Amino acid sequence: MTPNHRVASRDKLTDNLNTHDPSTSNRGTGAIPQEIIDSIIDVIEGANTLQACSLASRAFYPRTRVHLFRQILLYPPRNQSPDVLEARFLPILMSAPHLAPCVKTVFVSTLTFTSPSGKQILPLLSRLETIVISNLSFSPWKDLAVDVCSNIPAKRVMLSDVQFKGPEQLYALLGHFPLAKDLTLRAVSFQNPLDPSNSSSVLDLEKLTLADGPMPHFLSSFCNIHNLRVCPALRELRVSVLWFEDYFYTLYISHACPTLRVLHVISPQDMIFWKPIPALGLSYIEELRFGICVEASPMRSNVRAMQWWINSFADVEDVAPLRKVTLEIRGNFVHGSDKEDLWSELDRAVTRPQFSSLQTFTVIFHCSEDIDDWHACRMKDLIGTKCTEMRNRKVLKVMGCQLELSMEDLREYEYG
Repeated sequence: MTPNHRVASRDKLTDNLNTHDPSTSNRGTGAIPQEIIDSIIDVIEGANTLQACSLASRAFYPRTRVHLFRQILLYPPRNQSPDVLEARFLPILMSAPHLAPCVKTVFVSTLTFTSPSGKQILPLLSRLETIVISNLSFSPWKDLAVDVCSNIPAKRVMLSDVQFKGPEQLYALLGHFPLAKDLTLRAVSFQNPLDPSNSSSVLDLEKLTLADGPMPHFLSSFCNIHNLRVCPALRELRVSVLWFEDYFYTLYISHACPTLRVLHVISPQDMIFWKPIPALGLSYIEELRFGICVEASPMRSNVRAMQWWINSFADVEDVAPLRKVTLEIRGNFVHGSDKEDLWSELDRAVTRPQFSSLQTFTVIFHCSEDIDDWHACRMKDLIGTKCTEMRNRKVLKVMGCQLELSMEDLREYEYG
């Protein structure tokens, strides 16, 4: 069930949806218990089936309309006008205004901000929670977005494939979403770094996610000690690091933000583990999720990665009140020699003083897509065996940790 199916509705559907408004008629709504209706709707897939249920019985209408209009897609296929989709959805909202509060997520592009129908639709979405903006360039939206975005109540803003001249333009755009507490930047680029001395911007964010591409210009804007007011209430930071500089900036932020409680650091590629690693500043962190890739040099990189990860905690003076730690290892790991054994390194990790208050220590292995069935079964058996062994370690029982090892397919890291 794709969002564009929900938007690309026939004109006849507009009249039917308006006719089936429960506010105009309540006949038949009590014939089927609500629990049964909810159970049926939850297992239905496909917009056509949901529409059929909605039009067949008034009892199904309230739940089906929530599913049908929960997400809408307002940017068109390539080389087509946005009015192709928007012109079909705008009449529905105008003739059936009770549907507007059902929309929780909207996907838009630069063309949506400039098209007449797009500028009419966005202000009608009074219960919008998430807005996803893609393919946005610093021109021509900068003048038009002010009027369009000023009344959108979205609490979560996601930007994908967006170009800015500098971070100041990002701050200006976010200023039109006064309720936003959650920001995701994916493949966002900045031509110029932020000059902290000329910035007075304050982002009232609680969660920040940075992914897909080096963004040292943006990260460095946090790294001036006098500019930390840019995001003074940050509680959760998720960063997908591609370069060592990104990792370094992330450590600085985690150490300098006293409000930060959750830190996710994921490396989607094999980083340079032999570089000197600054100590993690985890004085305030309660939940740490750390991802490493072990694809290169398969005979040694798995152990080297674990040693690198553990050594990141070596010189931390303040013991962090860590409650939950998740370690993600990507790649086809091997069982090395006795001196260089991945499992010995895992065992050493949980004995670090920083982990003394742990409640959950989770290890997740992501296997490569091209792994054959024989190696997959071998790895699964090895994980099961080591899981049993490590559960029986006295140190784990004393610490009260719950060690979970799972077999998962390689997937992209998800933000929010």
